[in-house]
Amino acid sequence: MRKTSLCVTWHIPLSFSLILDLQFMQKNVSRRLGCVAAHGGEEAIKHHSFFRSIDWDKMEKRQIKPPFKPKMKSKKDVANFDQEFTREDPVLTPINPELVKTINQEEFKGFSFYNKDFGRKPGAAAPT
Repeated sequence: MRKTSLCVTWHIPLSFSLILDLQFMQKNVSRRLGCVAAHGGEEAIKHHSFFRSIDWDKMEKRQIKPPFKPKMKSKKDVANFDQEFTREDPVLTPINPELVKTINQEEFKGFSFYNKDFGRKPGAAAPT
């Protein structure tokens, strides 16, 4: 019996280069693209080779047409997500009161959020 080896060459699209070089996927925040002040902070994202061609002023003004816009039947349509995730039972992250005590609550001063759609059935009128 003769053994042979197989050599496979992968051609990775440029669009994946940013993810593969792991600059956005860094668990260590001190090395993550856009999080290091000495590297320009958020501005570093704009200057990365992957994003250089974007007109950021137009982007901010929402004057750039997205290359893909998924079709949705409603605000709660999950058809664009894999069923592996949409069939999972939701699990709430337990809040550790000791951890909350260590967070500077002043950072949240004046912040409030109320999701008017939370718990409402599709088509039901919003509460007044």
